[in-house]
This record gives sequence, C-alpha cells and structure tokens, in this order.
Amino acid sequence: MFPLVREFFPSARNITYLVEVKIRMVLKAKDVISSGCLEFDVAWTDSRSVTTPLGSSTDSGRPCGS
Repeated sequence: MFPLVREFFPSARNITYLVEVKIRMVLKAKDVISSGCLEFDVAWTDSRSVTTPLGSSTDSGRPCGS
C-alpha cells in the first residue's frame, strides 16, 4: 500500500503496524475527533475525505491536534 500512497503523497512515511503503533493511532484519532479538529464535506464518500487533517486552529487559537 505504501508505494501507492507515496505516488500521490510524496512525504508519506511507511509505518510498521505494531500493536503499540495501532494503539497510539487510535488514541490520536480519538483526540482529534473529540477536540473538533476533524472536518469533511458531507457529499464526500471516499475514505480520504475523513482522513485529511485540518491545517488550521480552533476558535480559541489552539492548533488542532496539539
């Protein structure tokens, strides 16, 4: 999968999916969602529409995901 992703996202990094990595990814996703930093267009139905992180700040000025 990584070679395919790298074609359209050159700065992508390969991830070795150890249990610890999966746990950290799930916890980070929960943090991003609960802090309101996940945004997608309701008309989009592909998975990329819900996995693109925002490059903005929250209303309080705090960067999303920090």
